[in-house]
This record gives sequence, structure tokens and C-alpha cells, in this order.
Amino acid sequence: MLSSKVVQRRDDEVLRISRYFEVPPALLFKLWADPAHRVRWWGPTGMALSLCEVDFRVGGAWAVTMKAESGYEHPVHGVFIEIEDPTRLCFTYINDADGHEMLVEMDFAGEGTGTRMEFVQAPFLNVAERDGHDFGWNSTLSMLASYAPKVAEAGGAPMGQPRQPGDL
Repeated sequence: MLSSKVVQRRDDEVLRISRYFEVPPALLFKLWADPAHRVRWWGPTGMALSLCEVDFRVGGAWAVTMKAESGYEHPVHGVFIEIEDPTRLCFTYINDADGHEMLVEMDFAGEGTGTRMEFVQAPFLNVAERDGHDFGWNSTLSMLASYAPKVAEAGGAPMGQPRQPGDL
């Protein structure tokens, strides 16, 4: 199993994203933890979750299948390694297509009235894979950034219907 700290990696093996969200850390953390929320924001533009299973505990498994309007499906899964509500979340990330295991680490810190999330994923097999994940995660995090304030206004309840393949 991968270490819970990504250290001493070559730059081309690591994806790093720093993102600000206009909600407090506890709410942002909840949106990662609860599958009722995940189905409303997870997945890059044009894809939605046809499967979302989350056993949110250290050692618990998670699995999602992202589905495009064309019918293409992209299943990934992993196990939660660290859960420190609401400051840190780490999980393995395994692409079912090739079985390659990576580690995703996220740290959530209050910044003003919102949250700064530092995201690290590694090790990638090559630069093309890293760059593909860069697009996918940034698109997914944009969905989360749009969804989170709506949930805050609703007092934490899931908002709207789960996304469907083809949704922007």
C-alpha cells in the first residue's frame, strides 16, 4: 500500500492543485464524504457518476464509475487511508483500466470565510496521464466549486438532482 505522504517524487509523477472554495472546511469535507453530494458534482464536464459507493472510514473502500453521454464508462476505485475531519483526506486511486495505484492527498485549511484545498496525486506513469488527470480534476473541482455554495445556502442538504452524462 502507498504511503500516506507523497514525498520525493519527480515533477512529472505528481499533480498538484491549489483551489479556493467559498465554503468553510467542515462543509467542503462533508461534500467529499457523502455520496449523496458526490453524485451532484463529481466527474469532469460531460460525465456523471453511474456508480458511487463510499464506505467513509479509514480502510473503507470507495468506487465510482464516470459515464459519458456516448456510453463510455471510466471506473475508478480505492481505499481511504487517512480521514481527519475536516482538515485532511487521503485515499488510493486505482484506474480500473490499467490497475495502476496512486495516492490522492487533500488538505483543507480555513482561508477567510472559505477553504483552501491543497490537492496532490502521485505517482503517475507518465506526463500524459498526469495531464489528463489535471484536466479531469480541475473540471471536477469546478463542478464542486459551483455546487458547494448552493449547499451552504441550503444548510448542508443535497441540492438539485444528481448530474447526468452530458451535463456541463
